[in-house]
Amino acid sequence: MLGPPGTFKTAHPAQITLGERPGLWDNLTDQPIEVSRRTPVAAKRYFIRTQRGGSRVRASVQVETRFLEQEANLLYWATSLHELCKAFVKKYQQSHPGSAAAQLDIPETRMVRGGLFQYGPNSDDKHKGLVILIEELVTTQEARGQKGSHFVKFISNASPIPRETVGPPGRVGRFLSFCQHIQYVKTGGHAFISDYQGSLTLLSDPQIVTNPDLGAIFGDGNVSSAFNEFQMLHQCNEFCKAFDLVPLQSTRS
Repeated sequence: MLGPPGTFKTAHPAQITLGERPGLWDNLTDQPIEVSRRTPVAAKRYFIRTQRGGSRVRASVQVETRFLEQEANLLYWATSLHELCKAFVKKYQQSHPGSAAAQLDIPETRMVRGGLFQYGPNSDDKHKGLVILIEELVTTQEARGQKGSHFVKFISNASPIPRETVGPPGRVGRFLSFCQHIQYVKTGGHAFISDYQGSLTLLSDPQIVTNPDLGAIFGDGNVSSAFNEFQMLHQCNEFCKAFDLVPLQSTRS
Protein backbone atom coordinates (compact mmCIF):
# COMPACT_ATOMS: atom_id res chain seq x y z
CA MET A 1 0.00 0.00 0.00
CA LEU A 2 1.26 3.46 -0.84
CA GLY A 3 1.64 5.98 1.95
CA PRO A 4 4.02 8.41 3.64
CA PRO A 5 7.71 7.46 3.98
CA GLY A 6 8.55 4.92 6.65
CA THR A 7 11.68 4.66 8.75
CA PHE A 8 13.86 3.35 5.91
CA LYS A 9 11.80 3.19 2.71
CA THR A 10 9.60 5.21 0.40
CA ALA A 11 6.83 3.58 -1.67
CA HIS A 12 6.03 4.82 -5.17
CA PRO A 13 3.23 3.99 -7.63
CA ALA A 14 4.55 1.98 -10.56
CA GLN A 15 3.41 -0.44 -13.24
CA ILE A 16 4.98 -3.68 -14.38
CA THR A 17 4.43 -6.09 -17.26
CA LEU A 18 5.79 -9.61 -16.82
CA GLY A 19 7.12 -11.42 -19.85
CA GLU A 20 6.78 -14.75 -18.04
CA ARG A 21 5.54 -16.04 -14.72
CA PRO A 22 8.20 -16.46 -11.99
CA GLY A 23 8.86 -20.14 -11.38
CA LEU A 24 8.17 -19.78 -7.66
CA TRP A 25 4.62 -18.66 -8.48
CA ASP A 26 3.65 -21.75 -10.49
CA ASN A 27 1.76 -23.36 -7.60
CA LEU A 28 0.07 -20.25 -6.24
CA THR A 29 -3.72 -20.31 -6.14
CA ASP A 30 -3.74 -16.59 -6.92
CA GLN A 31 -1.57 -14.74 -9.41
CA PRO A 32 -1.15 -11.13 -8.22
CA ILE A 33 0.73 -10.02 -11.35
CA GLU A 34 -0.51 -11.53 -14.59
CA VAL A 35 1.75 -12.22 -17.55
CA SER A 36 1.58 -9.75 -20.48
CA ARG A 37 -0.70 -7.37 -18.60
CA ARG A 38 0.35 -4.03 -17.16
CA THR A 39 -0.27 -4.23 -13.43
CA PRO A 40 -0.10 -1.46 -10.79
CA VAL A 41 2.48 -2.24 -8.11
CA ALA A 42 4.34 -0.55 -5.27
CA ALA A 43 8.01 0.23 -5.97
CA LYS A 44 10.01 0.61 -2.77
CA ARG A 45 13.33 2.37 -2.34
CA TYR A 46 15.75 2.93 0.51
CA PHE A 47 16.69 6.34 1.89
CA ILE A 48 18.95 7.75 4.57
CA ARG A 49 18.76 11.03 6.48
CA THR A 50 21.54 13.58 6.63
CA GLN A 51 20.85 13.89 10.36
CA ARG A 52 18.15 12.91 12.84
CA GLY A 53 14.94 14.46 11.54
CA GLY A 54 16.81 15.82 8.53
CA SER A 55 16.12 15.57 4.81
CA ARG A 56 15.83 12.22 3.03
CA VAL A 57 18.59 11.43 0.54
CA ARG A 58 19.36 8.40 -1.59
CA ALA A 59 22.27 6.16 -0.79
CA SER A 60 24.66 4.86 -3.44
CA VAL A 61 23.38 2.19 -5.81
CA GLN A 62 25.49 -0.42 -4.02
CA VAL A 63 24.21 0.50 -0.54
CA GLU A 64 20.57 0.74 -1.64
CA THR A 65 20.81 -2.58 -3.45
CA ARG A 66 22.20 -4.33 -0.37
CA PHE A 67 19.43 -2.92 1.81
CA LEU A 68 16.64 -3.93 -0.56
CA GLU A 69 18.10 -7.40 -0.99
CA GLN A 70 17.83 -7.70 2.79
CA GLU A 71 14.22 -6.46 2.66
CA ALA A 72 13.30 -9.05 0.02
CA ASN A 73 14.89 -11.76 2.14
CA LEU A 74 12.88 -10.52 5.10
CA LEU A 75 9.62 -10.67 3.12
CA TYR A 76 10.49 -14.20 1.97
CA TRP A 77 11.03 -15.50 5.49
CA ALA A 78 8.10 -13.56 6.95
CA THR A 79 5.86 -15.15 4.33
CA SER A 80 7.14 -18.58 5.32
CA LEU A 81 6.57 -17.92 9.03
CA HIS A 82 3.06 -16.59 8.44
CA GLU A 83 2.13 -19.52 6.21
CA LEU A 84 3.45 -21.85 8.92
CA CYS A 85 0.77 -20.47 11.23
CA LYS A 86 -1.98 -20.94 8.66
CA ALA A 87 -0.88 -24.54 8.09
CA PHE A 88 -0.96 -25.16 11.86
CA VAL A 89 -4.49 -23.73 12.07
CA LYS A 90 -5.76 -25.81 9.15
CA LYS A 91 -4.24 -29.04 10.44
CA TYR A 92 -5.55 -28.49 13.98
CA GLN A 93 -9.09 -27.72 12.81
CA GLN A 94 -9.14 -30.78 10.57
CA SER A 95 -7.97 -33.07 13.37
CA HIS A 96 -10.30 -31.48 15.99
CA PRO A 97 -13.57 -30.97 14.09
CA GLY A 98 -15.71 -30.56 17.21
CA SER A 99 -13.38 -28.23 19.07
CA ALA A 100 -13.77 -24.56 19.90
CA ALA A 101 -10.95 -23.88 17.44
CA ALA A 102 -12.97 -25.39 14.58
CA GLN A 103 -15.80 -22.94 15.32
CA LEU A 104 -13.64 -19.82 15.22
CA ASP A 105 -13.86 -17.38 12.34
CA ILE A 106 -10.25 -17.30 11.12
CA PRO A 107 -9.16 -14.10 9.32
CA GLU A 108 -7.89 -14.65 5.78
CA THR A 109 -4.48 -12.97 5.78
CA ARG A 110 -1.25 -13.30 3.84
CA MET A 111 1.89 -11.35 3.02
CA VAL A 112 2.01 -9.44 -0.24
CA ARG A 113 3.90 -11.05 -3.11
CA GLY A 114 7.09 -9.26 -4.00
CA GLY A 115 10.49 -9.51 -5.62
CA LEU A 116 13.60 -7.65 -6.71
CA PHE A 117 13.90 -6.04 -10.12
CA GLN A 118 17.02 -4.43 -11.55
CA TYR A 119 17.49 -1.54 -13.93
CA GLY A 120 19.17 -2.74 -17.11
CA PRO A 121 22.52 -1.72 -18.64
CA ASN A 122 20.85 0.83 -20.92
CA SER A 123 19.44 2.84 -18.02
CA ASP A 124 20.78 6.29 -17.19
CA ASP A 125 23.86 6.47 -14.94
CA LYS A 126 21.73 7.36 -11.91
CA HIS A 127 19.77 4.10 -12.06
CA LYS A 128 22.04 1.68 -13.93
CA GLY A 129 22.27 -1.56 -11.96
CA LEU A 130 19.92 -0.29 -9.24
CA VAL A 131 17.80 -2.97 -7.58
CA ILE A 132 14.35 -1.98 -6.34
CA LEU A 133 11.72 -3.92 -4.40
CA ILE A 134 8.46 -4.43 -6.28
CA GLU A 135 5.45 -5.54 -4.25
CA GLU A 136 1.86 -6.42 -4.94
CA LEU A 137 -0.20 -3.28 -4.42
CA VAL A 138 -2.73 -3.18 -1.61
CA THR A 139 -5.27 -1.14 -3.54
CA THR A 140 -8.11 1.03 -2.31
CA GLN A 141 -10.45 -1.40 -4.08
CA GLU A 142 -9.14 -4.22 -1.91
CA ALA A 143 -9.36 -2.00 1.15
CA ARG A 144 -13.01 -1.19 0.47
CA GLY A 145 -13.90 -4.85 0.81
CA GLN A 146 -14.64 -4.59 4.53
CA LYS A 147 -15.47 -1.84 6.94
CA GLY A 148 -12.43 -0.51 8.76
CA SER A 149 -10.00 -2.01 6.25
CA HIS A 150 -7.75 1.02 5.87
CA PHE A 151 -4.01 0.56 6.38
CA VAL A 152 -3.52 -0.59 9.96
CA LYS A 153 -0.50 -1.14 12.18
CA PHE A 154 -1.79 -4.20 14.03
CA ILE A 155 1.31 -4.96 16.11
CA SER A 156 4.36 -2.70 16.34
CA ASN A 157 8.01 -3.61 16.38
CA ALA A 158 8.43 -2.55 20.00
CA SER A 159 5.63 -4.50 21.72
CA PRO A 160 3.65 -7.72 21.05
CA ILE A 161 0.46 -6.18 22.44
CA PRO A 162 -2.01 -5.53 19.57
CA ARG A 163 -2.65 -1.88 18.89
CA GLU A 164 -6.20 -2.54 17.64
CA THR A 165 -8.69 -4.06 20.06
CA VAL A 166 -12.20 -3.68 18.60
CA GLY A 167 -14.05 -4.47 15.39
CA PRO A 168 -12.55 -6.26 12.38
CA PRO A 169 -9.07 -4.70 12.91
CA GLY A 170 -9.11 -5.90 16.51
CA ARG A 171 -9.98 -9.45 15.46
CA VAL A 172 -7.16 -9.49 12.90
CA GLY A 173 -4.78 -8.01 15.47
CA ARG A 174 -5.60 -10.77 17.97
CA PHE A 175 -5.15 -13.42 15.29
CA LEU A 176 -1.74 -12.01 14.36
CA SER A 177 -0.77 -11.99 18.04
CA PHE A 178 -1.75 -15.68 18.11
CA CYS A 179 0.46 -16.18 15.03
CA GLN A 180 3.40 -14.69 16.93
CA HIS A 181 2.78 -17.23 19.69
CA ILE A 182 2.84 -20.11 17.18
CA GLN A 183 5.98 -18.79 15.49
CA TYR A 184 7.81 -18.46 18.79
CA VAL A 185 6.92 -22.03 19.76
CA LYS A 186 7.54 -23.60 16.35
CA THR A 187 10.98 -21.99 16.02
CA GLY A 188 12.00 -23.20 19.46
CA GLY A 189 11.85 -19.70 20.92
CA HIS A 190 14.08 -18.19 18.24
CA ALA A 191 11.91 -15.94 16.03
CA PHE A 192 8.55 -14.30 15.39
CA ILE A 193 7.14 -11.66 13.05
CA SER A 194 6.71 -8.12 14.36
CA ASP A 195 5.50 -4.95 12.64
CA TYR A 196 2.39 -6.76 11.46
CA GLN A 197 0.63 -4.18 9.29
CA GLY A 198 -1.48 -3.75 6.16
CA SER A 199 -5.16 -4.16 5.33
CA LEU A 200 -7.49 -6.75 6.82
CA THR A 201 -6.26 -9.32 4.32
CA LEU A 202 -2.91 -8.27 2.80
CA LEU A 203 0.11 -7.63 5.03
CA SER A 204 3.29 -5.76 4.09
CA ASP A 205 6.53 -4.36 5.50
CA PRO A 206 6.98 -7.00 8.24
CA GLN A 207 9.97 -7.35 10.50
CA ILE A 208 11.28 -10.53 12.09
CA VAL A 209 12.56 -10.42 15.65
CA THR A 210 15.08 -13.11 16.54
CA ASN A 211 16.95 -14.33 19.57
CA PRO A 212 19.91 -11.93 20.11
CA ASP A 213 22.21 -14.97 20.29
CA LEU A 214 21.62 -15.44 16.54
CA GLY A 215 22.97 -11.99 15.67
CA ALA A 216 21.34 -9.20 13.65
CA ILE A 217 19.95 -11.50 10.96
CA PHE A 218 17.24 -9.13 9.78
CA GLY A 219 18.80 -5.70 10.13
CA ASP A 220 18.07 -2.63 12.21
CA GLY A 221 14.43 -3.55 12.86
CA ASN A 222 15.49 -6.67 14.74
CA VAL A 223 15.00 -5.19 18.22
CA SER A 224 16.61 -7.27 20.97
CA SER A 225 14.48 -5.78 23.74
CA ALA A 226 11.31 -6.79 21.88
CA PHE A 227 12.50 -10.39 21.84
CA ASN A 228 13.59 -10.41 25.47
CA GLU A 229 10.22 -9.08 26.65
CA PHE A 230 8.03 -11.20 24.38
CA GLN A 231 7.26 -14.05 26.78
CA MET A 232 6.32 -11.62 29.53
CA LEU A 233 4.24 -9.21 27.41
CA HIS A 234 2.41 -11.56 25.04
CA GLN A 235 -1.28 -11.71 25.96
CA CYS A 236 -2.98 -15.00 25.10
CA ASN A 237 -6.40 -14.46 23.52
CA GLU A 238 -9.32 -16.56 22.27
CA PHE A 239 -7.24 -18.00 19.44
CA CYS A 240 -4.36 -19.09 21.69
CA LYS A 241 -6.79 -20.70 24.13
CA ALA A 242 -8.94 -22.44 21.51
CA PHE A 243 -5.88 -23.97 19.87
CA ASP A 244 -4.49 -25.15 23.24
CA LEU A 245 -1.30 -23.11 23.15
CA VAL A 246 0.56 -23.13 26.46
CA PRO A 247 0.77 -19.60 27.94
CA LEU A 248 4.25 -18.25 27.35
CA GLN A 249 4.58 -16.90 30.89
CA SER A 250 4.35 -20.46 32.22
CA THR A 251 7.25 -21.56 30.01
CA ARG A 252 9.73 -18.95 31.22
CA SER A 253 12.85 -20.44 32.76
